[in-house]
Amino acid sequence: MSLKLQSRLVTNLNWVANHVKSHFRKRSTLSLSDGYSALIGLEVHVQINASSKLFSRSSNDYLSAPNINVSLFDASIPGTLPVINQYCVESAIKSGIALNCSINEKCLFDRKHYLYPDSPHGFQITQKREPIATDGYINFVLPKTKDRESEIKRVNLRQIQLEQDTGKTLKDIKTGAVYIDLNRCGVGLMEFVFEPELYNQVEAYHLVKELIHILTRIDTSTCKMEEGALRVDANVSVSPIDGPIGNRVELKNLNSLQSLAKGIEFEISRHLEALKKGLLVPSETRFYDPVRKKTFPMRDKDNVEDYRYMPEPNLPPLELSNDNNVADIDEHQVISIAKIKETMPSLPDNEREVLINRFKLSIETAQLIVASDLFPFFSSIIDLNPNYPVARIGSFVARDLSAILNDNRVRIDEVGLTPQFILEAFHLVEQGVLTMYIVQDIIQLAINGDKRSVREIVKDHGWWLTQNEKELTENCLKIVDAYPIAAFNAKRNNQYSIDWLCERVLKETNLKSTRNVVRTIIKLILEGRDIKAMKKAAIKADKQNKEEDFLIGSSKDSI
Repeated sequence: MSLKLQSRLVTNLNWVANHVKSHFRKRSTLSLSDGYSALIGLEVHVQINASSKLFSRSSNDYLSAPNINVSLFDASIPGTLPVINQYCVESAIKSGIALNCSINEKCLFDRKHYLYPDSPHGFQITQKREPIATDGYINFVLPKTKDRESEIKRVNLRQIQLEQDTGKTLKDIKTGAVYIDLNRCGVGLMEFVFEPELYNQVEAYHLVKELIHILTRIDTSTCKMEEGALRVDANVSVSPIDGPIGNRVELKNLNSLQSLAKGIEFEISRHLEALKKGLLVPSETRFYDPVRKKTFPMRDKDNVEDYRYMPEPNLPPLELSNDNNVADIDEHQVISIAKIKETMPSLPDNEREVLINRFKLSIETAQLIVASDLFPFFSSIIDLNPNYPVARIGSFVARDLSAILNDNRVRIDEVGLTPQFILEAFHLVEQGVLTMYIVQDIIQLAINGDKRSVREIVKDHGWWLTQNEKELTENCLKIVDAYPIAAFNAKRNNQYSIDWLCERVLKETNLKSTRNVVRTIIKLILEGRDIKAMKKAAIKADKQNKEEDFLIGSSKDSI
């Protein structure tokens, strides 16, 4: 057997060896169709959020003009040597801690040889033998579907390794000229190698989304995929549930979450189609074209490239300290793992655990709060008054408050909202003198800079809840008469029409009532109406092209 074939065999065996048992145990419940299942592993390349590169002092500025941030070492000028960036090492340690890894107190650098025009050294400095972090895992939430509730999935992380990024090769389509930009060459990368424990594109999407949240939370990367700060390689194989694991296809450089999901989805479908026809899916490297929404071959994995790994001779072993008693040690000479652990912020997985176990919130609600970075704010509200209904406040923070902040593109710490302000609004809602709709408007005013208290805002706008049932009934009658098509469909118990009429009444009364009260009054009005007369009125209104604002959003029944 040739060395290339031996290398290919070893690579494939290593990819699946530690997961065959768990894979076969789960495959029966994760069938794609007709007895097939997919197996997916991810390798995520993340640029470190450092001001300079990994082994040189060149600036790491994405917006710089081409070939501005290039040192003599980056350009591989003879006689130049690498000097490791301490901040990059610390960022990799922080990332490893955040992903529950074992941090190796001694790690090594290696050379990975290949000849690309945007890599002037002819090799990449990486960590093949002894990476900086190993044996971690990531927990992430899979959203609710029609078949199951939200759930938390764990995927193991084999290792995190430090390495150099390459430059960019740019081609002029018109002239065919090729240009090299070395600004990115040598930028510090962390490569996250996840075990192949994913079974569809949805899981892959949410794993990477959670990874982005973690790394931005600890500020080790911007994770801006549009700038190339995070790129994903996805290894995909499809096989019969009771058969051996199929050939692995690698999708390279997926540079958006949508491309990741769509690329994997297309590749799974392509494998299924071939296997059902009795065809063999070749082991190859492919790329996903988001315009044509297809994957295309790049190179055949049968011809395995020999990277000729060797120890990096110009870098000594990187030794870290895990000693808690390092107060007298120069932090510029020794990197303390223990000290870095002390600086770690609250992590998404820990916050979810508190919300689910302590506050008894659903996984879905907990995830919405954590994903919006509203956990500290929510906790402060509860601490102010533990007797308030936690589930209701959790739902409001997760859905309403986060939506308002997202619409305004602001974070909670960037606006003047306080837990006391929200609690005051909730107190008025519980007293029955304010609606949650009004609370949303009050929060919007506060975000816009309004410094008044909740009570002052409500009083000045006349937003106190009305207790005048006669006035409310008259407004409901007015709306029902004004929109005969919506009223006729509501009479036939069309839920969209009923909700639409309720919204109109609430706007007409300046939100001075609750949806449930308005719904009850509207239903009582409709019960007393003759359906034949209502149909005639609806037909007449339809011929006159009335109620366009209702019909645009409705799934209108035939009249």
